[in-house]
Amino acid sequence: MLQEFKNQSIDLLQRKKHGLLTNEEIAKTLGLPTISEETHRDLFAVIDFCVCSEIEAFIGNSVSTFSANQIAIRGGINSSWYNSRGIPLADFFNVFKIPIVYTYTEESEEMGQSLLKASILSVRGVLGLSIPINILYHGTKDVNFMDWLRRQDVIIHKHEPNWLEDIEHMRNTGQIRLSHLFLHQGNYIGTWQRIDIPLFINAEFCLFLDSDTIVHDRFTFQDFGLEMTGGLAASTEANENNKKRLNIGVALMNVPKLRENHRDFINFIRSHKDNPLFKDRNISDQGAYLEFYAEHLNSQEVNVILSQII
Repeated sequence: MLQEFKNQSIDLLQRKKHGLLTNEEIAKTLGLPTISEETHRDLFAVIDFCVCSEIEAFIGNSVSTFSANQIAIRGGINSSWYNSRGIPLADFFNVFKIPIVYTYTEESEEMGQSLLKASILSVRGVLGLSIPINILYHGTKDVNFMDWLRRQDVIIHKHEPNWLEDIEHMRNTGQIRLSHLFLHQGNYIGTWQRIDIPLFINAEFCLFLDSDTIVHDRFTFQDFGLEMTGGLAASTEANENNKKRLNIGVALMNVPKLRENHRDFINFIRSHKDNPLFKDRNISDQGAYLEFYAEHLNSQEVNVILSQII
């Protein structure tokens, strides 16, 4: 693990080894003749916790109360864990947040904006301001809508995809009889925007929602259990007991994993630009996800909340 960090140009600091705060300095500050980890274990735990709280990023063990609290006070931002896919403390410490993410392009049909507004208002109405809402926003002209988003405390990420030319070629190559999406440039772009979500979201997991999704009941981090997806968890079409993944309109994303595979995923999509058909004859990013991430897909986690969403 240490070598992997070094390969990513990440420096690891150790308080004692790197002389950040010596035992002698601590003893002097507290007016004690001597101090050690063996004689004052809990005190050193507090010191280490405070030191970690001042460091820009934190990676810990999700089973550890120490680490779980570090992740909690950071709101999941610039914090991660290396050992499992869930946080056991979430069962009774209801402070861990999963950001919600939407996508939007100004090129989409007018109805899309109305649906998106309704969805965002449903999230705010049910979950309040405590849940971060992000949107990958393509366009610059609709200042009124951007102002509305800011009033709803939505984090706007300017989205200028580098794959637009390839996706437009794919749309022009597609057969209209297979899907109405090929008819409208903006709508087709909008279906692909979510493939760039890992480039913008700073969290271990995020929940993507289509604009036609209405949230009508609360759900929390612990509802997803301790075996959260190692890649992408897709929802079913309607029946929450159906294990077949059919719809990426509600999707739990393991952000670091999708970020790690992002370049390969984009290249895979571009290899289809002359033949926009993916798994099960899907013609958009949904089919690309289902085919490329098949080994990582798991519908069970999202099924937990399907009865509360839509």
